[in-house]
Amino acid sequence: MAVRCAALGIDFGTDSVRAALYDTDTGRQLAESTFPFPRWKAQHFCDARKHQFRQHPLDHLEGLEHTVKAVLRDAKDLLEGGAASVRALGVTTTGSTPGPVTANGQCLAECPEFSENPDAMFALWKDHTAVDCAVEINVRAHRGRPSLKPEEDRATAAAAA
Repeated sequence: MAVRCAALGIDFGTDSVRAALYDTDTGRQLAESTFPFPRWKAQHFCDARKHQFRQHPLDHLEGLEHTVKAVLRDAKDLLEGGAASVRALGVTTTGSTPGPVTANGQCLAECPEFSENPDAMFALWKDHTAVDCAVEINVRAHRGRPSLKPEEDRATAAAAA
């Protein structure tokens, strides 16, 4: 019997993105696909000595496209209405993956001038390159001077005098 209503689940992990398609009436899995992140696997934009672990947004975008197309292709004979049978979408992630964007919301790493710059990539949960900055922020906060700009510290001190 053809599936009339399906749910698509997508999970972005540290090493890959996975997609799975389910029959919403029975819970039966119809298809699944995994796409290992190629740039991440090659450790591009990573430097363990600096605790720098970055991912290029293209790993995520290419993985999303690959896995969704794969599960729809693999389940096409099972879906009564083809891709239109997918009525629900769920997305999960390992954790936050912040990444800098332009004023228009484009990932900075997608701009040609930043395409190889690690600071333009997604920062993973295990990236600890900001530890020194966090220590400095905490030291200044405990001194009652949370500003990281010395000129603001001077202005605050002058206003308090």
